[in-house]
Amino acid sequence: MLIKFTVGNFLSFYKNRSISFEAKGISELKQNVVKINNQKLLRSAVVYGANSSGKSNLLKAMDRMRDCVLNSVKLNDSDELDFSPFLLSKKSEDEPTFFEVTFLYQDKRFRYGFEYNLNEIVNEWLYVGTNTKNESPLFIRTIEGIGVTDKFKE
Repeated sequence: MLIKFTVGNFLSFYKNRSISFEAKGISELKQNVVKINNQKLLRSAVVYGANSSGKSNLLKAMDRMRDCVLNSVKLNDSDELDFSPFLLSKKSEDEPTFFEVTFLYQDKRFRYGFEYNLNEIVNEWLYVGTNTKNESPLFIRTIEGIGVTDKFKE
């Protein structure tokens, strides 16, 4: 179940922006709240705002992250990645796009993300824990290499 999605340097998002499905301080619409592992999460959410405020780009960001994950194994070293940085700043062209998702799977909380530019995945990580305070890495990959912990089981 999705807990949080974060995007940065993608289309209309320069700084990192998140949508959270944590049900903090919600007293109405209790039928839209589910409790899993002592954590209250929203079953659904509504995204609304003014024209050109990023609603469609949020969905495009989720779709791009999904495409990157599903199609990255099909890429050759010479292939370019589908890179769409924030265009209203010159320096954003030299900075990586950031995607991160936090989700629950089999009673564990995972946080997976990566950063990439036109040519390569710059960083990639996967953490596991019961909450953000006790997370531990399963793997961390940088341009220099990959570090896998004993907790990572294939």
